Amino acid sequence: MTRNRIWETLALLLVAFTLFRPGFWWDLIYEPINVVPASRIVEMAEKVPPEGDLRMQIAGENIDGDYVKKTIRLPLGVAAPGAQRLSNIGLETRIEEDRVIADNVMFGSVAQQAGLDFDWEILNLQVAADRPPKQLMFIPALLLLGFVALMQRRRRPSVVSQTA
Repeated sequence: MTRNRIWETLALLLVAFTLFRPGFWWDLIYEPINVVPASRIVEMAEKVPPEGDLRMQIAGENIDGDYVKKTIRLPLGVAAPGAQRLSNIGLETRIEEDRVIADNVMFGSVAQQAGLDFDWEILNLQVAADRPPKQLMFIPALLLLGFVALMQRRRRPSVVSQTA
């Protein structure tokens, strides 16, 4: 065993952090979500896997008269054409110029329970980005750990056996 140098301690902290949170570094390299225009809601609803969620940013006036902007997840259920999936969760939309408006949100529907209300604007859709697995960050972390171990092994004093 040998004492750590300051840079080795920092490197080991970096290795530990990377092994516990590889997604932190991956999010710096690859965007976690892609923002899609709201006008493609029917197309994106069709692409969502069965029992998957459609994530969207919405804005509108709540019952208290306050302007609210939030992100919600709409569970879409079984696979079907996009318009039918939206209808099944109680959401009908209309397009006014460049804006997508929740024209009708059925009372007690999945869309209403998610926090969407009629006449709210759907600002954009947020789709998970297609990116490599974050566990690939383990490779540089383990290489750095091996480098620190090699440097410490070189500094380790050799044990000389003394015979009488």
